Parts: sequence; structure tokens; C-alpha cells
Amino acid sequence: FLRLNPCAERMWGLTNAGTAGKCCRELFPPEMAAAILERFSAVVTTGAPADFEQWWEGGDAPRWFHVIAVKQSGVLIATAADITAQKTAELELAAAQAVQAQQAMERYRLLFDSIDEAFALCEILTDSDGRPADFRLLEVNPAFEKMTGFASQTAQGATVRQLLPTLEERLREMYGRMALTGEPCRFEYRLDAGEQ
Repeated sequence: FLRLNPCAERMWGLTNAGTAGKCCRELFPPEMAAAILERFSAVVTTGAPADFEQWWEGGDAPRWFHVIAVKQSGVLIATAADITAQKTAELELAAAQAVQAQQAMERYRLLFDSIDEAFALCEILTDSDGRPADFRLLEVNPAFEKMTGFASQTAQGATVRQLLPTLEERLREMYGRMALTGEPCRFEYRLDAGEQ
């Protein structure tokens, strides 16, 4: 390090007098020094600027910095902006979104388990030509168990061909079309006891 500006001195708790002539490994913790050296070395070697975020636990309080480094006239010039408030806000937002996602999942689960209509979440299985060949049941609700007679332990993970080997091919094709195109289809079908 050759020189720091007053802002850098304040942010890092360093002084020009104590910094000038010292290497990165002498000023920063090993992990941080290694990360900075890797970035700065790439700038010196390739000439391409570096733009990255760096966590630092030194100074008066842990902080996040946004660092930009460029090579100019044989020296490396780096700027560092304190983005701790921004990163804190991002983490708080992510935590809030995680809570919202969990609440949404709980509402979905309540609806999924209490709805009176049979509901199954399926994975489409295609053949080598990309055509729908079968469906694997990933999850079924209690109404599905009641209406079909298949317990969730039996249905979940099984394919439609395994559960209903006599199911008409046209129905599998119809479900396949819906799965691939997203176009809904409403129809009636009689499931005889012998088909279970």
C-alpha cells in the first residue's frame, strides 16, 4: 500500500503513516487478504478492472465494502464504498421473504389437505422422442385417497401406469398435452372398481 485517502483511513481504522509500505497480508486478516490479493492480482495480470464485495471484521465494527480496482500507469488504484446498510437491508428483506414463503406454503398445505376434490401433483415422464409416456405422482391429498382408494403411501412415487395399468391411452395423451401446453381440459371419466 502506497497511500490512503482520509475516507479510507476512517473506514478501515488505519493511518497513512502506519500503512504506507506495508503489504496486504500485514494489514488484513489472512482470509480477507487472500481474497483481495486474488482479485488485485487478476487486475494487474489481465488489465481488466475488478468489481466485487468484501466482508471485513476489522476496525470498530464488521462491515461490507464494494470494491472497484483498476490498473493505471503501473499502479493499482482501488476504491471501497461502505455498503453495510444496503447488505443489512438485503438480508432483512431475504429473511422477510422467507417468512412470507413459509406462510404461503402453510396456507397451500391447509388448502391442499382440506379441499374436497381429489388433487395430485404429478411429474411428467417423456419417452426418447419427448412425448408424454407416463406420470409420476409426487403428492396426493386426502380427498384423492378417499376417491381413488389409493393410500398416499401407495400413490406417492408410483406412476399412473403402475396404479392404473388399464387406463386408456387417450387419457394419458390428454394429460400429456395439458402438461406440455398448459392448456386446461375438463372431462368426465368413470373409474371402475376393477381398475383400482
